[in-house]
Amino acid sequence: MKILDRYILAEMIMPFIYGVAAFSILFMSVSSSELISNIVSLGAKGGFSLLIQYILASLPQVFVYTFPMAVLLATLMAFGTLSGNSEIVAMKAGGISFVRIGMPGVLLTLVISIVAFFMSEQILPDANYTATNIVMKQLIKESADEKQNLVFSNVEKDGTERRIFAKSLDEEQGVLRGVCIFYFNKHHRTREVYSAKAVWENNKWFLDSPRTYDFDEEQGIKYESKSESGVLPIGENPTDLSKRERKYSEMSRAALQKKIDLMKEVTRTCVDPEIVAEYSKLYHKFEVALCQRTSLPFSCLVFGLFGIPLGLRPQRTNTSIGLGLSLVFILFYYVLMTLGRSLGINGVVSPMLAAWLPNIVFGAIGIFLFIRARRT
Repeated sequence: MKILDRYILAEMIMPFIYGVAAFSILFMSVSSSELISNIVSLGAKGGFSLLIQYILASLPQVFVYTFPMAVLLATLMAFGTLSGNSEIVAMKAGGISFVRIGMPGVLLTLVISIVAFFMSEQILPDANYTATNIVMKQLIKESADEKQNLVFSNVEKDGTERRIFAKSLDEEQGVLRGVCIFYFNKHHRTREVYSAKAVWENNKWFLDSPRTYDFDEEQGIKYESKSESGVLPIGENPTDLSKRERKYSEMSRAALQKKIDLMKEVTRTCVDPEIVAEYSKLYHKFEVALCQRTSLPFSCLVFGLFGIPLGLRPQRTNTSIGLGLSLVFILFYYVLMTLGRSLGINGVVSPMLAAWLPNIVFGAIGIFLFIRARRT
């Protein structure tokens, strides 16, 4: 590594560490305000210990969000300081191109992106699951809340695959709501059963007024019936079912893809338009989340490409100015991210475009600024 590389990296690393610390504290102070009040009520019952456990479990998610912010702050401050001290002018006078000057910063942001991607894939799902369990089961204790969007799948002895979906579970009342049962044989749909609810009685789930549709080989409805009751083929009791299923932020990429495939199958085969509409929006939400597993970590590289040329201003850049500019651009980035996510969930744009929209916008601006700075 040459002296120039070490010098520029040294200028960036300390502001990056400062940014991670500052933005992480800001994130945690906002997200943990309600937890602090719960800790006060817990008093000597281990509340502070639980808070520390929660903070440690939350750090991977916080870092994934704050790394891009810290990268932007570091590039603005480092290259702004070099420009303000006329060091960039001196480097160019010595025959060093702007691309060569910016290369150490670009490589550092690429390394940070890879670290964030690894953290998002390997550490984040389990850490988020642990943090949420601490909040729900140990601090807030909202066990009475309904569990949402349950999915079950199994294969019977004759090879028939059965997939069961339920919108929610009320463990206290022993009620499953919005029940859908799909039967497949050799990937061909053979039967669908719908019921507004299923009630746990005498160690069985009883369906309320189920509607049944049987399908022929051409996938047309050959028989339709409605009965007063039926038995839901699930052996687990409400307590077993209430064991919390992971949210999309707590799933690995493989688990996310598996759930997306299941929900796509529902929208492809279901005859109930309301169910189709609901699960279509739901699987779009999971698809956007899956794409964001890559787009968010690599926003560090995008912010590097954006921040390096932006930091080349004639005036000296101090910490307060760099922090203020970072907050403005970060706010704009997350507005774009929210907009893209909304468009993706509603099917207006593809999930990939929805997840990468802010990176595309900031990346395009960064490349433009890089080209303009190279010419000056």
